[in-house]
Amino acid sequence: MADRARRSRMAMVAATAAAAIALLTGAAWVGGQAIDLANARSELDASRQALDASVDGLDASLDAARTVDADARAALDAASGRTLDEVARDALSAALDPLAAASADAEPALAEASDLLVNATDLDDSLSPDDVRSTAGALDEASGRLTRLDAALGDAADDVRVATTAVRDAVAARDAWLEQVRASAYREHVWAAGWTAELDACQGSVDLSAAYGLPAIAEHWSCTGKEFPRDAGTYVVLDGVLAGTYRVDGVAAMLDQTTHTTADLPQGHDLLYQTCIDGDSRTMAMVALTRID
Repeated sequence: MADRARRSRMAMVAATAAAAIALLTGAAWVGGQAIDLANARSELDASRQALDASVDGLDASLDAARTVDADARAALDAASGRTLDEVARDALSAALDPLAAASADAEPALAEASDLLVNATDLDDSLSPDDVRSTAGALDEASGRLTRLDAALGDAADDVRVATTAVRDAVAARDAWLEQVRASAYREHVWAAGWTAELDACQGSVDLSAAYGLPAIAEHWSCTGKEFPRDAGTYVVLDGVLAGTYRVDGVAAMLDQTTHTTADLPQGHDLLYQTCIDGDSRTMAMVALTRID
């Protein structure tokens, strides 16, 4: 009897110990799950903050890119016809395309990232740690994409800034060149628009555009017509009723007043300068001019 009672007590102790171990094991598992979930949510918070910073950064870069684009287009328009060649303007036009493409890629990516942030702000408490980490991974992936887009946008904007500066430098270079040209150019005063009476007044060139139906000025040889440059590459500055800086392209035609009419005047030039060589109306030199400013 005593042995049976002892064995019974031992069995009860063993059962109690087993139950306690099971209880402790379960509690440990529950505690470990809670810690894992807390860690997962901490990781999610870090991912959310990183994506939020990426959104702010790309949004600011987009605003800067829009400013760069607007400034570049203004410079491009302002430089039209004001550079010695089109190299700088062509380069700027080409640089604007990648900037537009980078901006177009960034805008929808920002919208998608903003939606991800909203959806990740208030997650269901019943989600497992794996579900929470999956959400954090999606935020990290979006953050990485925004970082890459931000870099591409920044590079494109930098290229446009450099190209914009080059265009403005090209305008400044032409302005400096024009100053040198004007300093050494032949000066011609166009004193009136008219015909014979104004030509005979010998006060300078006369604008004959209305009579000829194309841009033209004229002057008697005996006035200062003989001094007007006829060699190609010479520069002339006009002032008066017709003003501007022109390059002489040479004698486009030599007409005879006794046989030619206005129909024989050379076409397609910015301006013609007419004078009769040695005062002979049978040798009317029609000097072609191209306007450079």
